Amino acid sequence: MTVIVVSGASGLIGRALVDELLAAGYAVRKLVRRTNTDSHGKWETSACDNANAEQRVREYYWNPATGEIDLKVFDTENQQPVEAVICLNGAGIADKPWTRSRKHLLETSRIQPVRTLVKAFNALPETDRPRKFLSASAVGIYGANASNANQELSETVATGTDFLAQLCRKWEAEANLAHELGVQTINLRTGLVLAENGGLLKAFRTLYKYGLGAQLGDGENWMPTIALKDYVRAVLHILKHSEISGSVNLVGPQPIKAKDLHARLAREMNRPKWLKIPQILLNYAPEQVKLLALANQRVVPQKLLDTGFTFR
Repeated sequence: MTVIVVSGASGLIGRALVDELLAAGYAVRKLVRRTNTDSHGKWETSACDNANAEQRVREYYWNPATGEIDLKVFDTENQQPVEAVICLNGAGIADKPWTRSRKHLLETSRIQPVRTLVKAFNALPETDRPRKFLSASAVGIYGANASNANQELSETVATGTDFLAQLCRKWEAEANLAHELGVQTINLRTGLVLAENGGLLKAFRTLYKYGLGAQLGDGENWMPTIALKDYVRAVLHILKHSEISGSVNLVGPQPIKAKDLHARLAREMNRPKWLKIPQILLNYAPEQVKLLALANQRVVPQKLLDTGFTFR
């Protein structure tokens, strides 16, 4: 059975991805920060309710902050190495204000896990290394104002220079060291993931529920969104297509303008859509708001489309 190692599996995306992997017939080994009860990994029952519900997940200990990792997570099965490692770690970008200490955490929570994994790859015999390394990244790498001239942003577009762009560049540079070890490396440049039960959409709905939802500025900025179900399907598509490497935009095929998302949410929550915050006030907004809520990024999933992926 093909084995996939996943870190960051406890988050919204990670949980959905693990269930999708199991449903597709993969065996999953999760890297967790709690100590296992034995030296061969701890069994955990999957929440997957599909035909493969009897499959289980093994947990293995690691601590990216100290660089510790149980190398048994990479043990071969039937003389076959681990097919892929998927790293989804990273503190929430929008959760808290960007103080100096928060910015430091945003960086270390992304760099340290990737560094620990690449170091582990290097410690393995070449024949035991995973075939693929899928490392999370973000469309923030293109810069907050990358589409001010309505430019479409494929994977070949130059990267930006603001805080998030620099953070993503460091993140990807760390992951790309795996390529030098012979591991096919893919950077998952993720957009705004929309899910019914959490994430950005849930946060927006809460604001609108209490009458706090409003359009920011003229609403003409492009928002690169992707449904959670499409995200996890796209990851499996990447696993199955050996020709996909380098950076991949994980966004939907049709980015939405902020004003259209505002109108949709206002209609859904039965709230007035005329509420707007004037652009002149937004000029004094903190860096976090300008780089997140006001970002203008018309990102397109060119590599996914070129390799035959279909969105639902």
